[in-house]
Formats: sequence, structure tokens, C-alpha cells
Amino acid sequence: MDTSEHRDQQRRIGASFHRTFSLVCPAVASVLTVIAKREPAESEVGLKELLRRKTDLGTVYIAAMPRYAFCTGLVDQRYHLTEFGRQVVKHDPTLFRKETLWLMHYFLARPHGPAPIYWNRVFCEYLRIGEDVTTSSLTAAILEIGRNTTDDSTKPDFARESAVAFLGTYCRPDAFGPLGILKKTSDGGETRALVQLPPVPPTSALAYALADYWETMFSGRATVNLRELTEPLGFGSLFLLGSGAMAGALSSLQAQRLVEVHRVAPPYQVVRLWGDPTPLLLRIYEPD
Repeated sequence: MDTSEHRDQQRRIGASFHRTFSLVCPAVASVLTVIAKREPAESEVGLKELLRRKTDLGTVYIAAMPRYAFCTGLVDQRYHLTEFGRQVVKHDPTLFRKETLWLMHYFLARPHGPAPIYWNRVFCEYLRIGEDVTTSSLTAAILEIGRNTTDDSTKPDFARESAVAFLGTYCRPDAFGPLGILKKTSDGGETRALVQLPPVPPTSALAYALADYWETMFSGRATVNLRELTEPLGFGSLFLLGSGAMAGALSSLQAQRLVEVHRVAPPYQVVRLWGDPTPLLLRIYEPD
């Protein structure tokens, strides 16, 4: 597994990428629409200027929402649509489908993505099903993560703003609220939310996420130990899947001939059967 944190950190976006705002799906959808419909004559016009001209997004949203689009895998670092972004614009332009939301969450929380490392660590280490999280507790967690990693971009001035953005992203009904991960129980100066047991993501979305994860974390390997997917901070933790739920998810993938799970004798093994991951992405939106 590639655990070179220093190399990974070099391409991470700044800790305050959210500009104090949570992700808002309609705003991100507006950004994608503008990018998808950009005319050749507008190739030299900056994205911010196009968003000013063609949307009603405010100045801070114009700064923050393209960055959320980048961190959620919808656009690349040059703000061109990725293959995932193109499929979403074509089949789910309002960012409504659970498959789309789960994949956006995955790209935002994956350990090897461009989002600040605290997003991954907060999600995988500090969310405990059945427990409450608050703005203050997440602020403290983000500060602790900053102290215990080589990433020095998390500063005290940004920690509380980042906690607010994180909670909003998972609580808002027009963001990741429909995934059922956090349920807001009180608001005001101190937001409090209950960590819930979310449903297992759709198999098609889980398959594409696993293909992306495998490509980076297990590059060049056809087989991995099952525990590498189910251990704390492993793939399953990105979806709050315990070992039993992850085993069930792998069984679903095996039924679709995407993996083989060998449990004859420990250590149990998972064998990848897919090649190019693009067909896995196309399969998500096939019913359309």
C-alpha cells in the first residue's frame, strides 16, 4: 500500500478551500453546467468570470463551489470535467441520485484525494455510529490531526470554519444529508449531530469507488488481504461499513463477477476481476 503522506500532501488543496461554506449540490451543479457548456470562444475566459456572468452564485460561492467540484472528483485540477463529471452532467445534472452523492463523498473523503487530510481522518477516525459530534469536538479533532501529520495547512483560525463546513456538508438536505450519515439534533452557535448507520451504498457506486481506491492504494496488485479492505482507515471505513457489512458488499461484487473472495483459509484474499474501471462508471448510469 502506498502510504507516502509527504508525496500525497504535495497535491492537496488548502485547508480553507471551502471558504467557510459547506458543499451545496445546486451550486456545484451550476458550476458543472457552466463548464460543460463553455464555448470555444470562451476558452480564454476564466471560470470565475464565467460563473459571474452565467450564474447567480455569490462571490464566495464562486470561489468555493468549483473547489468542492474538484475535491469530489467531478472536475480535474484545471477545472475540466472528469469522466465521472461528464456522466453526471449527462445523467444526473441536479446531483440527486444516491450513486452520485456516494461517489462525491468517496472522492472527498478518500485518503489519496486532493481534499485536506483532515476530511479523511475526521470521517474515518472521529465519527462513531450512535455518538454525537459537535462543532467544538470536530474543531478539536481537526487541530489534533494537524498536529499529528506533516500537513501544516490546518491552522487554528481555519479549524472551526472547517468543522462548520464538514457538519453542513453531511447534514444539509441539499448536500450529503440524503446519505443518512449525520442527523442534526441542535443548531445555533454549537451544531450537534448524531452519527447514524447509513445504508450500504449501491453496488455499482461501491464497485467504481473500489476500483479507484485499488488503483492507488494497491497499484499493480491483483490480490489483497481481506483485512486490508476492512481494517480501520481501510476502504470500508470510507462508508462507515463494519467488517460484516463490508463482507456483504464484497459478496454482492462477487455475484457480479467483479471480485473473487477466497475464504478457504486465512489470510482471506480478495481478487480483482475488472480491468479498465470506465465500464464500471458507465454501468452506474446504464438504466438511463
